[in-house]
Amino acid sequence: MTLNPADYPVLQAVDDVWNANLNNAQGKCNIYLFQVAKELGVTMSENMQANQIVDYLMSPQSGWQNLGKNPWRAVELANQGYFVVAGKKELGTNGHVAVVVPSDATISSDYGPYGSWGQLNGVGKRHATLSSAWVAGPKWKDPAVVKKHGGVPGDPPPLDEVLYFARQLDPKHQPRVKSER
Repeated sequence: MTLNPADYPVLQAVDDVWNANLNNAQGKCNIYLFQVAKELGVTMSENMQANQIVDYLMSPQSGWQNLGKNPWRAVELANQGYFVVAGKKELGTNGHVAVVVPSDATISSDYGPYGSWGQLNGVGKRHATLSSAWVAGPKWKDPAVVKKHGGVPGDPPPLDEVLYFARQLDPKHQPRVKSER
């Protein structure tokens, strides 16, 4: 089964924001997230960097449901029409955030759900596995870091520190077709 973006507002918003920013290399991850949120009618302060966004999403007053480190629940809710965000804080630098997109693909703990994101000083990705959202980081290219985490050079980085958050959309942004899962 192929998901039709017209049936899933999050997919449509991700595609609309991506296509509107082709000449801007899809921008920073936080700006990309804010633009998708705005398309979906979700208000977020645009003065936050990725680490601050994760802190905000974790706060009870944010209105977001904290899914913890559960990528399977993140996909389940994305497929039900929720706006789902993945985020990972980084010490001493900015973290990263991505939009989890609905998908009919099987996910694994190594590669995670599918998502879309912007990237600082580069081009983000659209409808790619979340492992590639963090694979480009310089820390994971360091053989000592890879070895410390029990990985093999070239493998995706561990996604065990990625947190997931979900928010139910306003009824006008609900999918027209519910997931069969």
